[in-house]
Amino acid sequence: MKLFFITNKSISPLAFKERLIWSVILYRNRHKKTATRYRIRKITGMDYRTINEGLAVLAGHGLTTERKGKIIANEPDDEQKQWFAWKKNVKSWSAKLAYFVL
Repeated sequence: MKLFFITNKSISPLAFKERLIWSVILYRNRHKKTATRYRIRKITGMDYRTINEGLAVLAGHGLTTERKGKIIANEPDDEQKQWFAWKKNVKSWSAKLAYFVL
């Protein structure tokens, strides 16, 4: 499986684990699939404690929402958009995020 890892700028407060978790959630959401803690663990190999810590940071920034165990990526606000590199001429906000393939 290819993983599309989100590219961020130096001003981003997100650590590697938060970027990796958010990348998995975005990838799954873009392909009309749900993200769960179980699926994040299967894809990344992270333990549940690390996943929960990362999700707490992402939720604290408003980048994720959880509903009935399903985790959804939220579009960054204007200030947070400065944290990431963006592509031009793409319709979906999640597809506009620049990434590299792992």
